[in-house]
Amino acid sequence: MRLKTKLLVLLSSTAAFIVLAFGGIIYTRLRHERLTLVQESISQQARDFGFSLKSFFTEVEGNVSALADNELVRSRDDSRFTSFLHADEDGFEYNYTEQERKIIQIFNTHRLTHRYVNSVYMGRESGAFVRSHPRERPTRYDPRERPWYILAKATPGEVMKTDAYPSLTTRDVNIGVVKALVDESGTVFGVVGIDVTLVNLTDYMHSFKIRPAGTVFLVDQNGVVLASQAHGLQGKKIEQYSPALASVLRRRDAGVASLNIRGQKTLLFCQSVTEQDWRLSVLVPVADIERQIRGPILWTVLSLSAGLVLLSILTLSGLHLFVIHPLKRLTRETDAIGRTADLDRRVEIRSRDEIGDLADSFNEMVGTLRQSKTLLQESEQRYRHLFERNPAPMLIYERESLQILAMNEAFLRHYGYAEREALFLHLPDLFPEAERDQIVALVPRLSGYADVGEWHHRRKDGALITVVASSHDIPYQGRMARIAVITDITERKQAEDALRVSEQKFMKAFHATPDAIVISRVSDGVLLDVNEVFLRYTGHTREGVRQRSAVDLGLWANAGDRERYISAVRAEGRVRDMEAAFVTTSGTVLDGLVSGEGIEVDGEACLLTIIRDITERKRIEAELERHRLHLEELVASRTAELAAAKERAESADRVKSAFLATMSHELRTPLNSIIGFTGLLLQGLAGPLNAEQSKQLHMVKDSGRHLLALINDVLDISKIEAGQIEVASAPFDLPESIHKVVRTVTPLADRKGLQLIVRIAPEVSRVTSDRRRVEQILLNLLSNAIKFTEQGHVTLTVETLPDAVRIAVADTGIGIKAEDLDKLFEPFRQLDTGLTRQHEGTGLGLTICKRLIERLGGEVHVESEWGKGSTFRFTLPIHPERGP
Repeated sequence: MRLKTKLLVLLSSTAAFIVLAFGGIIYTRLRHERLTLVQESISQQARDFGFSLKSFFTEVEGNVSALADNELVRSRDDSRFTSFLHADEDGFEYNYTEQERKIIQIFNTHRLTHRYVNSVYMGRESGAFVRSHPRERPTRYDPRERPWYILAKATPGEVMKTDAYPSLTTRDVNIGVVKALVDESGTVFGVVGIDVTLVNLTDYMHSFKIRPAGTVFLVDQNGVVLASQAHGLQGKKIEQYSPALASVLRRRDAGVASLNIRGQKTLLFCQSVTEQDWRLSVLVPVADIERQIRGPILWTVLSLSAGLVLLSILTLSGLHLFVIHPLKRLTRETDAIGRTADLDRRVEIRSRDEIGDLADSFNEMVGTLRQSKTLLQESEQRYRHLFERNPAPMLIYERESLQILAMNEAFLRHYGYAEREALFLHLPDLFPEAERDQIVALVPRLSGYADVGEWHHRRKDGALITVVASSHDIPYQGRMARIAVITDITERKQAEDALRVSEQKFMKAFHATPDAIVISRVSDGVLLDVNEVFLRYTGHTREGVRQRSAVDLGLWANAGDRERYISAVRAEGRVRDMEAAFVTTSGTVLDGLVSGEGIEVDGEACLLTIIRDITERKRIEAELERHRLHLEELVASRTAELAAAKERAESADRVKSAFLATMSHELRTPLNSIIGFTGLLLQGLAGPLNAEQSKQLHMVKDSGRHLLALINDVLDISKIEAGQIEVASAPFDLPESIHKVVRTVTPLADRKGLQLIVRIAPEVSRVTSDRRRVEQILLNLLSNAIKFTEQGHVTLTVETLPDAVRIAVADTGIGIKAEDLDKLFEPFRQLDTGLTRQHEGTGLGLTICKRLIERLGGEVHVESEWGKGSTFRFTLPIHPERGP
């Protein structure tokens, strides 16, 4: 491919890449900005919408509380109120008393003056049911069995909202707002409720201004459509519109998601709008967003493409004039130099740019080649001189015929030949008869540089010398040859023979030492040599231990001793005086002191082991040990007496715990009476009280409640210790229990200005355990966290494990010192950290929590840093195994 063509391809590819990259960046930026604008618009409208809903429900809750506080509505005489418990649709007739008519008038007046109210009603524990207007069909009806009644009764003192449900008389969706009627003793005797309609939500949602246009839904926490711009969906499950949309909404996370709804790619913008976790969702077709950004992108890409085309044309013209033409001239000159080998020729290009610099560099290169040619000739003469003057014998022989072609002066002097004699020799002539065939077979296999190894050569006078040689391929006088360098190692071999004699002397000392010595191979443990003392100690024969390891011989009495010895040698390289036991061929066990060290034998890693017999010394030590037995027997007897005393003390403690556990009724009943009658006095039922009497009675009531809480803690721990605590096991909704406990402790956190954070993983649902005990544990841990936290926040986190759930309560309070953590769960203990001076309590709360968690099959752990806060974590099995 010509240079001009390559440049054209390069420019075209670069332009295409720039257009695509720039277009992609613009597309991504515009799309992000468009999505951000849409999301910000939806978020702002969702906040306005949520504020309106919150204000609306606040007003309704206030109305319900006002109705529940009305004296007529709270009348306890409901024996003649309307009841549908045994109503017959054919023969039923309303028979209102004067009191009931007044209540109905109050209810109906509220319904008529509030256009969002569908109905106002009241249910009683007697089964009576009073409504703002007559029922359309007087069928049998028990209000006590209705969800709204059960919800309000379960949470006395609070205004509750029911889940959304379709209206029976209209195409709208209703929500019930209810509150329990509670008497002075805290007993629920009825429930007042208002059903409100959400008919105006759809009209309000039509006012949303979204660009591009989208479909708006309001969905409650159960997936029921409360309002929608899509006709016919209000009051229905969102799955009927799109299962994919329902799946995303169940994850409870706000933001943007991509969906495929009815074959159309759609973006979902989702926002929570109320504390009931209602979700405002807007569906915008992706095609509408793409259509808004397609025009700007197309215009930008076309403008950029036109500019790049013009730039390419101008660039190619300049390249042809200033680059391609001078390069053609340079190419012609280099071809001429290559054909003629004329190194005196020069390339004449006068341009003052890189091409001119290239021509100058080429001329310099040619001059350098001319100088290199001269230097090469000089180098050849110099290396010839090095070959001839090298002190080591060197020769050159032909690969095919093995004829010696050249040799240096050191070769002639060392081997005793004259040059004319050596030129008639072949390489095998230097070897003794026994090695000639081997070298003839080896030479054809040699390639490049090769270390030929150790051989014997015969000099002219017949003397044999030991040599090592290395050789390399070289071209010589037009023939393939090898140059060999020879080193005489005859003197070194003689030194090795002397060393062998020295090793023989070592072997004599090896066998003469009074200790047993073993030399074994590290790789497989095989015994290479043993001395006579080893054979005498163990009873083995030299033939019996050959090529066998200590494991094969069963030498070690204890495998653990062998592993300890090997590990120590590997870690430190040596072992000194390690005690171990060994087995002889007769079965006798010998005690020994083992020392060992790594050595090398014939280039192989080995282990030198020395064993000293200490059997007699161990026998004497055992005799001394027997004299201490009497003293140990005396200590054992005293220990048994102390154990019996400990058992008597523990038995007494269990009797105490059992006594307290059986006294729960006798202890609680008087206190409940004191608290109850004090409340009656404070209400003025026994006559008016002055300010001081009221203050003193409030102190009596508060002290009674505090004492009752303390007694409850003591009785709980006593029942646990006495084994009388009962734990039920049944499936229940864990998130619902958590929210119930959180609602209970929220006023405590609000009074201290603390933020209460709840994080429940989406997959947390039902568990099988004792719901009351779980709520007791949660209430205790959250109350403790709030009590010991003065500023910051308390966080409750719930997540799932493979077979359990893990619940963590973290605070930013005073924390716990490291030295106090091990005393944290001890009964009747409050840590000496200033807590006892600032906070009340028995010190039993955490002990009860720990015992209950363990009784439910879980575990509890605590992490804390003094001055920074604490975290309590416990686990609960999702489906625990049933115990006895």
